[in-house]
Amino acid sequence: MAYALGVVILVATAGSIKIFWMLYALIALLGVGSTPIVLVRPIAAAFEKQRG
Repeated sequence: MAYALGVVILVATAGSIKIFWMLYALIALLGVGSTPIVLVRPIAAAFEKQRG
């Protein structure tokens, strides 16, 4: 959700190149939370815990 909001703000902002790069960096940081490893790790840990 935050990633999408960052993209919308980036598109809506027509200003200086500094603002563009700051928003682009923010989108990169927010996008890290949507990588597959972040989503798979808790599931794998739950399976590992049940397995014993």
